[in-house]
Amino acid sequence: MTEHPPTPDATASAPSRQTAASGDDRGWSEIALRLLTAAIGIPLVLWLIAQGGFWLLGAVMVLVYLGMQELYHLIEAKGARPHRLFGLAAGVALPVIAHFGNEYHATLAMTAALLGVMVAEVGKEGISEALASISGTFFGVFYVGWLLSHVIPLGNFDAVG
Repeated sequence: MTEHPPTPDATASAPSRQTAASGDDRGWSEIALRLLTAAIGIPLVLWLIAQGGFWLLGAVMVLVYLGMQELYHLIEAKGARPHRLFGLAAGVALPVIAHFGNEYHATLAMTAALLGVMVAEVGKEGISEALASISGTFFGVFYVGWLLSHVIPLGNFDAVG
């Protein structure tokens, strides 16, 4: 009598059950970590907004910096080369402008950031590389710096009136 190899269903079912079980455990621990982060983070953010002033400005500047670092890391992983230092400086400047200036100043800063990164790329031979660098850099400034800077007026919400 000849021995037959095990069927693919028999060999695949045991490890896949183990993988699914460990994946479920990991999924629950990720959910628990996210819930804990939200339980600590949401009251902290609300407190910072209620404090306003330099507490809020400092927190937003740190969040912009960290968010832009992460975004530029993801953009670089896709092969683009954003102007990291220039983008970080422009992005972190936007909450400061939102705190001390007005919408007109912020619009000028965004325009200057776009023009600055475009001028930095003028000398590149490959248009696709230059466009990827321009768009990656400016996207970070806009998506993280510009949008998060809109938290700053929330700290002065009670003064509006």
